[in-house]
Amino acid sequence: MEHSIDDLHFLGSGSAFNPEMDNTSAWFVRGDMFFLLDCGETVFGKIWNLPEFTFATSIAVILTHMHCDHVGSLGTLLSYCKLVLGKQVTVFYPSDNLEPYLRLVGIAPQFYSHVREVPPAWGIAISVHHVEHADDMDCFGYVIQLDDLSFYYSGDAADIPEAVLSQFLDGAIDIMFHDTGTNQSVFHCPLSRLARRIPPEYRGRVISMHVPSKEFVDTILDAGFKVVVV
Repeated sequence: MEHSIDDLHFLGSGSAFNPEMDNTSAWFVRGDMFFLLDCGETVFGKIWNLPEFTFATSIAVILTHMHCDHVGSLGTLLSYCKLVLGKQVTVFYPSDNLEPYLRLVGIAPQFYSHVREVPPAWGIAISVHHVEHADDMDCFGYVIQLDDLSFYYSGDAADIPEAVLSQFLDGAIDIMFHDTGTNQSVFHCPLSRLARRIPPEYRGRVISMHVPSKEFVDTILDAGFKVVVV
């Protein structure tokens, strides 16, 4: 079965301090399973009544890291799924920091399943890459393979891991969704760095996300990159 990048639906494309564009997050379905990439403050309110979410047999959340604009409504999502939909969500996050956080927001371990490796039943492959973002937590970017479609989802990352860049330039990764900030950014990837790393002829396959403002979108497009459409 072939997959198109149109199968990936974004709920927002903004950075933490850009609420006008909502938290960056995306979802896709695989058979009767609903997959969510990150779950920031604005996310639950956008998916709770989606038919694809409501009627999915299984629900999985793939987390890149634990900042609020990426996990801010995760507790509500897990509670709603368990208590209202009668479904236990599986959370993929290859770190030990998930359970302590969820306990602090009142979510007991029996409300969810935490996995650090992809269950075979998911029918997808995820390659995990540590990324530069925050020193006080584990931050990851993921190469996700859906049959004939391979894409990289950076989460929040100040740079592109060398292995990911090599695969992208070689064509092994079809599309790169990357955090893109202003040239003053320290914890996010400055547009100038992204431009140095990605030659012009490859930029049509790089889609910027987690952008700092609507006004900055035109600057990204002028550099030859694309921007997430919600």
